[in-house]
Amino acid sequence: MITKKLLIVLFFYFTVPVLLLAQTQEKQKERAYICHNKNGTSEVVYFVGNTSVAMHVYYMSSKNPTRVKLNVLGYDARTRTYTVSFPNALKDETYKFSLMSNANMQCRNPDGTLQTFVLSDGKPLEYVSKNKDGSSERLLLLTSDTQHHIEGILYSSSTSKSKMQVAIVSKNDRLKKYKVRFPNKAQLYTLDWQRDKEVGMNQVLLVHPDGIAQVFLAR
Repeated sequence: MITKKLLIVLFFYFTVPVLLLAQTQEKQKERAYICHNKNGTSEVVYFVGNTSVAMHVYYMSSKNPTRVKLNVLGYDARTRTYTVSFPNALKDETYKFSLMSNANMQCRNPDGTLQTFVLSDGKPLEYVSKNKDGSSERLLLLTSDTQHHIEGILYSSSTSKSKMQVAIVSKNDRLKKYKVRFPNKAQLYTLDWQRDKEVGMNQVLLVHPDGIAQVFLAR
């Protein structure tokens, strides 16, 4: 016969590990740092982990829009610097990612050059466009501050779940208009981020090179 005491023991035996796992998963935050280069390309570094020490580091660029998991070789808590390398990289090809006090990140490349990455300020803003054939497309906007200036754009579709980075070629943050280039596309698209709380508007108007306008609604 199963006693009440045994039931209590079994309850804690199976329930506590699940609760601990859920709490651990909640702490796995993702932080995105974005760098726009002078040649029109952009790069994003993702830290996935808790607020102090990242467990995983990923890299994506407009040239290679698929996430790549980097090797974390070390972490200096005093300077908040991660030493990382790309898969199959040579032993001396390491990068130093230093988290700055102003929420930016400085990257020291193997050749000694420096790059500054800007922190995206939270969860990406998602916009969805549903097509007549039943397929859908998604834009994820990465913003850098409370003014919601776009610093990075990710694209995915119902036919291809993988997220691809869209390059921001030029931008006007005041008007929220951006010239962007999709992967493997030579021509530029115009992205008009239409947000107006007073009239309840929150959408993205994407104008294709041929002039066709595509509407993405906030999700």
